Amino acid sequence: MRIGLGFLTSWMIAAVVLAGAPAHAQKKARTPKVLTKTEVAPVAQAYAALVYKTYDELLGANQKLLSAAQKFVAAPTNENLEATKEAWKAARLIYSETEAFRFYGGPIDKADGAPAERGPEPLMNAWPIDEAYLDYVKGNENAGLIQNPARPITEDALIDANEKDGERNISTGYHAIEFLLWGQDLSTTSPGQRPVSDYQPTNKFAARRGQVLVTLTGLLVKQSEALKTAWAPSAPQTVAFMAEAPDEILRKILVGVTTLSADEMAGERLTVALEKKDPEHEQDCFSDFSLEDMKANQRGIEKVLVQSGLMDLFQKGRRKETLGLRRHLDIVSKNIASIPAPFDAILVDEKNPNRKKVETAIASLQKQARLIDGITQTWGLELNVQAE
Repeated sequence: MRIGLGFLTSWMIAAVVLAGAPAHAQKKARTPKVLTKTEVAPVAQAYAALVYKTYDELLGANQKLLSAAQKFVAAPTNENLEATKEAWKAARLIYSETEAFRFYGGPIDKADGAPAERGPEPLMNAWPIDEAYLDYVKGNENAGLIQNPARPITEDALIDANEKDGERNISTGYHAIEFLLWGQDLSTTSPGQRPVSDYQPTNKFAARRGQVLVTLTGLLVKQSEALKTAWAPSAPQTVAFMAEAPDEILRKILVGVTTLSADEMAGERLTVALEKKDPEHEQDCFSDFSLEDMKANQRGIEKVLVQSGLMDLFQKGRRKETLGLRRHLDIVSKNIASIPAPFDAILVDEKNPNRKKVETAIASLQKQARLIDGITQTWGLELNVQAE
């Protein structure tokens, strides 16, 4: 059989171009498979059920936090303060798992734009915060809206004040509550040490401080209840999600986990914190609970991938790569667990040998996102994961 020169030349050029392209680009050059509703519907159903169940757990944890806060404000003892801190930690761990459901315009985030169009996330989880916007700080004992009797303390007033005139002007959410419980963290060896006397009658602003604490925990209950309702099996949002095109359902789910892994955990929460060398850039900077948050974030990612049946779907597309991803999930968890607390002690000391453990965790989180992205090229999905 004779081969024309023109055909041969074209083939050689194409081969050279493909050989010179990065592996990621070569994978995209493959003809993507078409996802079917039969393949994706069980994944979508399992995912929606997982989201609903987790928000239900979050609602229960936030209700316990509210009860603890009410009991503490009514009887401000050290014992009740510690119980409220423990309730905050329990709720925080569940919320951190739910972050794997973010970043694709779902009920937690919705669309960017006017506050009325946004989901509750900025009111639940905004950080870092300017402590002096909310309450007194070292060197400014009169700071904060709590110590300004002219500022009303109602749910609407606190919502309106959140991020007003600056993104660090935080007056709602887990981190505002964290500050109210622990106070400023002025040490790299222990969390904040807010005295219980801040809530006792001898303190001039104890009643206002307690009112803010109870109002904010009550708001968390309302927000988590709304998120649970949004993901109920027959809710309009859930029905609309299930009716989307198979590739769009998969894309949304995976944008959530890859963005959390690479952009948030590896980027904002570890890389930025290391570069800034500032404890204020530790997410849970008052309680020194950040590393536990990270572990819960990773559990959330694993639950989405495994409990939704995604890993089984992946294995049908790319068996070898999926087995590699399964192994890597364990590696990421071990790398995060290897970072010793408190995290702020690592941040402020550029020569701290544990910074290498943080860098290893960062690299493994980034790789985790790339592995998922590589597998999904089977179906030609675009997850916006940066190449290595």
